[in-house]
Amino acid sequence: MICDSKSFVLFEIEQYCILRVDKLNSDHIMGDKHKTLFVISGLAIAVLGVFWRVHKFEFVNYDDNKYVTENRHILTGLTLANVVWGFTSEHCDNWHPLTGLSHILDCEFFGLNAGQHHLVNLLLHIVNTLLIFVILRQMTGAFWQGVFVAAVFGLHPLHVESAAWISERKDVLSTLFWLLTMAAYFHYVKKPKLNRYILPLGLFAMGLMSKPMLVTLPFVLLLLDYWPLERLTLVKIHSAGDIWKNVRHLVWEKVPFFILSVVSCIITVVVQSKTGALKDIEQLRFSVRVFNAVVSYMRYILKMVWPTNLAVFYPHPGDTLPGWQIAGAAVLLAAGTFLVVRAGGRYKYLPTGWFWFLGTLVPVIGLVQVGGQAIADRYTYIPLIGLFIIIAWGTNDLLAGWKHKEPVLWLLSSAVIFILAVLTSFQVGHWRDSISLFEHAIKVTSRNYLAYGNRGFAYYVRGEYDKALSDFDKAIQFNPRDFLAYNNRGMTYAQVKGDYAKAISDFNKAIEINPKYAEAYNNRGNTYAIGEGEYDKAISDYNKAIGINPNYVDAYNNRGNIYAQGKGEYLKAIPDYNKALEINPTEAQTYFNLAKAYEKVGRKKEAVAAYKAFIQYAPAASAKDVELARQKIMELER
Repeated sequence: MICDSKSFVLFEIEQYCILRVDKLNSDHIMGDKHKTLFVISGLAIAVLGVFWRVHKFEFVNYDDNKYVTENRHILTGLTLANVVWGFTSEHCDNWHPLTGLSHILDCEFFGLNAGQHHLVNLLLHIVNTLLIFVILRQMTGAFWQGVFVAAVFGLHPLHVESAAWISERKDVLSTLFWLLTMAAYFHYVKKPKLNRYILPLGLFAMGLMSKPMLVTLPFVLLLLDYWPLERLTLVKIHSAGDIWKNVRHLVWEKVPFFILSVVSCIITVVVQSKTGALKDIEQLRFSVRVFNAVVSYMRYILKMVWPTNLAVFYPHPGDTLPGWQIAGAAVLLAAGTFLVVRAGGRYKYLPTGWFWFLGTLVPVIGLVQVGGQAIADRYTYIPLIGLFIIIAWGTNDLLAGWKHKEPVLWLLSSAVIFILAVLTSFQVGHWRDSISLFEHAIKVTSRNYLAYGNRGFAYYVRGEYDKALSDFDKAIQFNPRDFLAYNNRGMTYAQVKGDYAKAISDFNKAIEINPKYAEAYNNRGNTYAIGEGEYDKAISDYNKAIGINPNYVDAYNNRGNIYAQGKGEYLKAIPDYNKALEINPTEAQTYFNLAKAYEKVGRKKEAVAAYKAFIQYAPAASAKDVELARQKIMELER
């Protein structure tokens, strides 16, 4: 709801805010349009130049498979069924339908051309960079501070992960809606009306549907009310309670935003609890999470200042953090907060920037642990804007008494931006493929089980199986509960080395660690069937995999193959093939297998239809099978 009080005090507040914002527009915004256009062009060209190589990069095997390359709903492009799926599914442990829709549109227009997917991310990152400049320029009237914040945002190495990782489309897309919400909110503040209020609220909802991390945006809008909009400043103080009336007015104004945040939090917790993304308290005690969160705040600040040794994954330290690190980080955070609050009356950008940084990190600081990371570069995409604001406006104030302030500021800013651009260019290069990405992570971190496991899988795909096994061994050594590494090592033993006993042992271990890991059941079933000829055990495992994931296409196909090719029970195979095709109607091999099963039971009409569907969806490499299918159709139609 929007507070509609008729009190004289709030009327003065509103009128003052309108006058102040209009003054900002008239005094500052109507500046040199050519200079603004030059800056916007320069920012766009700089970011484009540093990141341009991504158009030659590949998908990586860390989440890109879940978000794009192995997701049939994404791969089949823009259909009503896929749009409905996006709004009703628990996609990658989150509910973010607009992110799913953006990937669907990419596949509709570009297929699996990874470079084009990368360029969409880059375009969004460039737009976000320009929006930061425009919004700060409008809200504060400051030109060069806005340029600096935007340039550092666009060219900081910590933001490479968000811009160069296709799976982080949710990051750049949700930030776009965050910034558009800020712009629309500023439009509302200039002349508070209900019709102007609806737009920022709608944009905020769209942001939450892109990534739930945006739940902190209402808090940031209150910070913006303090500075730069200065909506907490009264024309006159009529009583001791007037300031609190003002505060209550602004808080009530944000109630619909906070309601949306609460709803998003509930949805996220329910989805992540259901999918198992949230770690059990027993595995990571709350005190451990608190200590890591305190240290992580300082780590983010240090990486902002000295952005080297950046990795796609930083293993969680568990309870191994030294006491001096925890105590030191806590003291520094407390001291920084104290100084900011004390100086906040005179330098109002300090509380806004500092609490922007602290507050927007809360959903991902690790108090509620999702995943095995201690920190992540991508989590800084929005929070660092707050610290960049402090640096830009703070440096300007520090040099206020200098005779040659402007050239000094120009030189300092240019040097910082140039250094960041060089470092970012190097960091971008690590994202060209999976092996390059995880090799770098292994070099700059220690005991990085995820990096070894993912590099091992990349080696497996390349056919470098001994290297793959070596990496899987390392991953398991550093994390004995890494069920993914056990599963992938088991696949290597079964499919390449022919060591079925070792493979089954690894699948057993993966299932012991994660009893809800459907893929391990499916792979163990394949090993029982192919390696041991134990079809009943294989069917039992496929049943378990389907019980965990009722839409597991491979498990239906594999069970159907066992019924048909292993046991000769074609009538049992047919429903499995049909179920697989119901889930994925474009799988050519399943049509071929279904056609043979229909042929075996004498259902010629259905067999012909299945063979024709196979021909329709068969890849170019299946020319021999296509010819066979045509011959079968001719025989069956005689």
